Amino acid sequence: MSDAASHHIVIVNDDPFQQSVLVNRLQRLGQFHCSAVSGIQSLFSTRHSLPLVVIIDVDLGHFGNGYEHCQQLAELPALCGVVIYSACSDDIAHSVHNLFQSSGIHNVCHLSKSLPLHHLLERINAFTTRQQGSQEVDASIPYPDFHQHVTLAFYQPQYSTDDRVTSFEVLARFKGPHDQILMPNQVIPQLIANGEITAFTYRFIGQTLEEVNRHTRSQPRLSFNIDYRSLEDANFASRVIQIIKQQGYPCGRITLEVTETGFSRDNITYQNLIGFRLAGISISIDDFDLSQATVNEFLEFPFNEVKFDKSMLKRANEENKVHQLILRFCQTCQSLGTRVVFEGIEQEQDKLTAISLGANRLQGYWYQPPIPVNQAIKFFNVE
Repeated sequence: MSDAASHHIVIVNDDPFQQSVLVNRLQRLGQFHCSAVSGIQSLFSTRHSLPLVVIIDVDLGHFGNGYEHCQQLAELPALCGVVIYSACSDDIAHSVHNLFQSSGIHNVCHLSKSLPLHHLLERINAFTTRQQGSQEVDASIPYPDFHQHVTLAFYQPQYSTDDRVTSFEVLARFKGPHDQILMPNQVIPQLIANGEITAFTYRFIGQTLEEVNRHTRSQPRLSFNIDYRSLEDANFASRVIQIIKQQGYPCGRITLEVTETGFSRDNITYQNLIGFRLAGISISIDDFDLSQATVNEFLEFPFNEVKFDKSMLKRANEENKVHQLILRFCQTCQSLGTRVVFEGIEQEQDKLTAISLGANRLQGYWYQPPIPVNQAIKFFNVE
C-alpha cells in the first residue's frame, strides 16, 4: 500500500474470497488505499480522509442489500463514485443504478462480475481521474382482521400456447353480511380509501398460500395483484417475502402484478421492486397497453413480465398498425427474456391472435373463469 494513496477504494461484498481477490489486485497498482467490508453500514462508522470509491455488490447475503442505504451513501462527503459490481441480471442492476442516481450519486456505473477484472480497474480509474466532490422485520406478521367481509380466493388458470396449465392468477372475492359474493370493485376502493390495502394484501397472500398448502403439495405458480400504493411502504417487500417464506412457499413460484401505472419513482419504490426480484419473485405490469407511461415503467423498473389487457387484444384483431406494434414489442420481450401474458381470451380467435403475437401464457373465460379452491384442486397438480 502506498503512503501517497490518492483514493480509498472500499469493496462491499459478503464473500471473503472475492474481497481478498479484489483487494490484492487493487493493492498491486500502488496508488489506492484498499479495504473490504461485508455490509454497507460499516462505511458510515469510519471517517474517510481520502476521496472514496465504493465497489458494491447488490446482494450481500445476510448482511442485507447493497442498495438499502443509498441515501446515507450519497451523503458521505468523501464519495466520488460507486461501481455496482454484481452477478444480478441487467434489469435489476439497471434499477439499482437508477436508485443510486436518484439518491444524488451521479458517478455510478454497473459491471457484471462475469467480465475480466481489468474492466473494473478501468472504471475505477475513470472515477479517480475525474474526481468530484436492513431493516429488521418482526418475525411475527400480524394479519389485520377486516370485520366487514369474509375474503375468498378464486383461481383463474393460465395456459401455455399448447393448452397446458402453467399457473394461476389469484383473485379476491368477498362474502358480504348476507352471504352474497361481492366483486373487488365493490370492496377494494374502500380499502384504499381507508388506507388498508397494504394490510389486506398481506393477509390475502398469507391466507391463500395457507389454503393452497392444505390442498396440494405441488405448490403451483401463483400471481397476486398489488396496488401501486403499497410499493411506497418501506417495509412492503420485506413483509411480503417473509409471509411467503413463513408458509414454506418458494418465492420463485410467485408473481406480483402491479395493478396501476403512474406510481412513485422514489427510492422506496425502487427498493421494493428490486427486493422482490432478488428474492426470485417475478414482477408484472398489469393492463399493459403500450402507452408512454407503461413503456417508461417497463424501461425503468425491473419488470420481467408484461400482461396485455383484453382491450389491446381486441385492437390487435381489428387494427393492423396495433397488431404490428404489439408484435414487435413482444419480439423484443422474447429477446430480453421477459414473459408475455395475454388475458381476456374469450374466443378461439383471441387465442390464435395472442399466439401469433408471441404470447407465453394465455388467460380468459374461453379457457376457464376464476374458480374457488375446491374446483381448482384438479388443476393444481398439472404443470
